[in-house]
Amino acid sequence: MKIKTSLALALSLFWGFALLAEETRERSRIYYLYEVGNQIALADFNLGSTETIRDRDGNGGGMSLVFKRGKFMALSLDFGYSQTQYKGAIEDGVSVQFEPQVGLGFEALSSSTNVTYDFDVAFKNPYAGVNLLFNNFLLGGGRIFQSATGGVSLSSQSVELVKASYHTQTQLYWQGGFLLDIDDLFVSVLARAFEAPSLQIDSCNESALGTTLCNRIRGATGNRNQRSVAFGEGILQIGILF
Repeated sequence: MKIKTSLALALSLFWGFALLAEETRERSRIYYLYEVGNQIALADFNLGSTETIRDRDGNGGGMSLVFKRGKFMALSLDFGYSQTQYKGAIEDGVSVQFEPQVGLGFEALSSSTNVTYDFDVAFKNPYAGVNLLFNNFLLGGGRIFQSATGGVSLSSQSVELVKASYHTQTQLYWQGGFLLDIDDLFVSVLARAFEAPSLQIDSCNESALGTTLCNRIRGATGNRNQRSVAFGEGILQIGILF
């Protein structure tokens, strides 16, 4: 008897969630989004750093319009805008030897073992894609039309060594996660990955670093987070169903 009661309760709960999921996937959504975990690896600069810098103020908004409904799935057009910002200074050791030119006042750098990475970079991320909704789960992908402003400067002992920026383009992204609705409100938690912007070395102070080391640093142009060509981040969406 207890087994039958438990089974009936489980089936009732499953059916209830299925009905909620059906309502959720068949309704369009407008939402605020908050991004976390998006980081840039300092190893991109080829100086031996293992540190990363995380985005600040990653947020935006969007809309998901359902355009095709099926018995178990629905398709929606997803579009919106977000911005991410990397700002702050990180000091870390180097695995290279500075070779300043003699007689130019940079001799003290030959004993330097640290570099300060000063970031002031902002990314604008308008996007458009398609989502597949299945019960309370979401899978999707599309393109981000990213642009960047600002840059990065590297210094040691108050001497500017390197200036860099980020080259952006239209980038593919994919995302997946789950969503839950409460009446006309919904919350979704997603993981998203997209092609990273590539590093662009704009200038290198050969007088302070030496030609060999500057050539090594210039070789970092085109690096994308070293580990892969994708940023990984988490996204929290909060919004309304309509």
